[in-house]
Amino acid sequence: MPNITIAKNAGFCPGVKRAIDHVLELSKKTGKKIYTLGPLIHNKEVIKSLEENNVFAVNSPLDIKEENAILVIRAHGIPPELEKEIRSMKLEIIDGTCSLVKSVHRNISQYREKGYTTVIVGDKDHAEVLGLKGYAGESSFVISGPDEAEKLPEMDKVNIVSQTTQEEDVFFACAEALKKKAKELIISNTICNPTRLRQRETLEMSAGADLVVVVGGKHSANTARLYEICSRLAKRSVLIEKPEELDEKILHGTQNIFITAGASTPNWLIEAVAAKARRTVFPDKKGSQLWNYFLDSGAYTGLAAGFFTLACAKFLGVYGLPKKIVFASAAFVLSLHILNRAVSKDHNASARDFTSAKITAYMSGGASLLLVLLSDIKLFFICSFFWLFGFAYSASPKAHLRNLPGSKEAAMALGWTFACAILPIMNFKASFNMEEFLFCLFAFLVSLNRSVLLSAAQSKNDLLVGKESLYKTLGHIKTFRILYFLAFLSLLSLYLAAGKASVNIWALIFMGYQFWLIRNFSLGKIPDKLNSEALTDLIFILTGLSAALIKSPRIYF
Repeated sequence: MPNITIAKNAGFCPGVKRAIDHVLELSKKTGKKIYTLGPLIHNKEVIKSLEENNVFAVNSPLDIKEENAILVIRAHGIPPELEKEIRSMKLEIIDGTCSLVKSVHRNISQYREKGYTTVIVGDKDHAEVLGLKGYAGESSFVISGPDEAEKLPEMDKVNIVSQTTQEEDVFFACAEALKKKAKELIISNTICNPTRLRQRETLEMSAGADLVVVVGGKHSANTARLYEICSRLAKRSVLIEKPEELDEKILHGTQNIFITAGASTPNWLIEAVAAKARRTVFPDKKGSQLWNYFLDSGAYTGLAAGFFTLACAKFLGVYGLPKKIVFASAAFVLSLHILNRAVSKDHNASARDFTSAKITAYMSGGASLLLVLLSDIKLFFICSFFWLFGFAYSASPKAHLRNLPGSKEAAMALGWTFACAILPIMNFKASFNMEEFLFCLFAFLVSLNRSVLLSAAQSKNDLLVGKESLYKTLGHIKTFRILYFLAFLSLLSLYLAAGKASVNIWALIFMGYQFWLIRNFSLGKIPDKLNSEALTDLIFILTGLSAALIKSPRIYF
């Protein structure tokens, strides 16, 4: 039986994540074009996505024609002379240098002041190394391996440092060679920890692999270095930039496949490559392919919304809810779900696929409004207002509302609340009593939790999400504390909304599942994007089914 393993330490490193988050936030906050001095990341797919978010790379600050434009120093860092030069220009400079690279700058400066000659182990033409060389001065040396170290002249005091993504074995081999050349040698191992973990895992897994697939930009130094390691150890290795480049012929008959990637490769791209490998290696699993299509099309989420509508109606005592209202709710959520996904371009798809997605979204929205119109003209206008609000938020990446932290999750939760809780109530009555209001609050809170959990999954999978996401604004720990608090509030609102202080069994199961899901996501047990959606929406389907098929007993407090 073939086995496909994905590296645990593949994907964006922390420095790359911070740099991308920073430029996305600047673009959304200012509404301006954001320029980076050189490509922010050596990955064509990510660069293309950044350009769609108004972030562009320039080779020189002279290429920028606007005055007071925003120029970001990328994570690789730059020489101090160049930084001084660009800061004298009429530009707003944002320093996005990785904190780990900055620590190497400080290390070099510290020992240079004490009279040490700097030897840098790295690729002499790499942007990071050029920056390090600028701090080290003209009397420094750049070497790529121990052979070059042996050719250096004899020196009194030497500080050897490394490009942060260098191969550790190479660095220590260079240090060993320098011991013969320097009277005093300081070994500063400046290889960053994410690189160490990535390389150690690669060494371990490649040795037993029949095929290693390295995913990443062919101009990325750390990706190329990973490929070199794999080529030495595995029976066969390939370096690809996107799934289309993976030749299916090499997968046939291969037993142990290991997939890894450099620090400039997003997780969603790694998952796309893995998905293609699985389809090729396990071609008989048609059910799996249909399941993925069901998730990717948004049909699963629409179905979940329909079932949640049934559950909400039954809990509120709304019996005989017209089928057209249930279908209208499902179509409403499906429409905005697909539209949000299409315009944000948060997964690997072609322009043709995005156009098809938008058409599907508009058709679903139209179907929802038509079904409501057949029920009640006043409800149609209210439904139209909420749909247009959701459309305006999704379709306008520069909307002022997007500058508010958590606005993305709140907008999504409001859409679910309207479609699944407010719409069924308004189909029968024009005003709300306190119990119905509290139940709508419950629906909003659980929908908000769903949205935040999905944002956490998007971030884990390196999708380009800005600070309109609560997760990006607050970080992991604070976000999950808030999720637990929201789950408690939703349980409280459900308790207060329940008639005679009673709660359905399915509602308790719902809340238990919610706490379980929050805990697992907080521990990092987050699957890929599509299966994260499947997990978060599963409870809506199960509760809807139980509400429709089972007469749930009520527990009195």
